[in-house]
Amino acid sequence: MPAADLLLVLIRWLHGLAAVAWIGAILYELIVIPGDLLTKLDVATRERMRLARAEVTQASLVAFLTTGAVLTFDRLSRAGADGAYVGVLALKVALSVAMFQIAFRSRAAGGAERTVALRWLAILGVLILLLAALLKTLFERTLVP
Repeated sequence: MPAADLLLVLIRWLHGLAAVAWIGAILYELIVIPGDLLTKLDVATRERMRLARAEVTQASLVAFLTTGAVLTFDRLSRAGADGAYVGVLALKVALSVAMFQIAFRSRAAGGAERTVALRWLAILGVLILLLAALLKTLFERTLVP
């Protein structure tokens, strides 16, 4: 396997790993940690949780931006990226931007406002994963004669 292909595999893996980490953290906080539990925790524990959440979000953002740019360039530079592919990709990018905006704006939120933000983040994250699967199918379909 050529080195360029190995690099693309690594980049795809990092992109997927960032998605799993961020969406997993969102779902964990939304489902496993009820909002009233957070209010019962001491300030130091809540701060550690906030810092961990911020670290996952920031690392995911860096990973998504760098790997996503490379993957987008790779796919769009190939013949298999038709109009449908570009349209779905544009929607995926738009939803990703919305997801990052919600995460950024709600980073200090608490209580019901935090729960609403987490629900939107989970919905957007799951939709983005669906669009990624659709993109893979659209691209693979163009490779088969």
